[in-house]
Amino acid sequence: MGLQEVRWHGAGEMKMLDYTILWSGSPEGSARQSGVGLAVEKRTSSALLSWQPVSERLLIAKFSHTFGILVVFVVYALHRMARDIYIKPKNIKNRVETVKESFVLMDM
Repeated sequence: MGLQEVRWHGAGEMKMLDYTILWSGSPEGSARQSGVGLAVEKRTSSALLSWQPVSERLLIAKFSHTFGILVVFVVYALHRMARDIYIKPKNIKNRVETVKESFVLMDM
């Protein structure tokens, strides 16, 4: 489950009930604005290969599955930023090697 406006500083990972919460927020000392996260169920967490906190508006996670690797992008974009994301998807996909299967969770 993609999470937007997490409002936590820095980046990290924590367990909460049956979920692992991954987050990417604003730098320490800055205003608590935006931030993205990913809530991964316990039964799915074993498939998590890696994750990358890119910024307070982008988190990338890679999961293994029966047919290969799935890359999940969690994006929080303001309406004025959404155009750039749709026009330049390579900006996001260039952050990972070869993306064959991807899933984008976006809030605008």
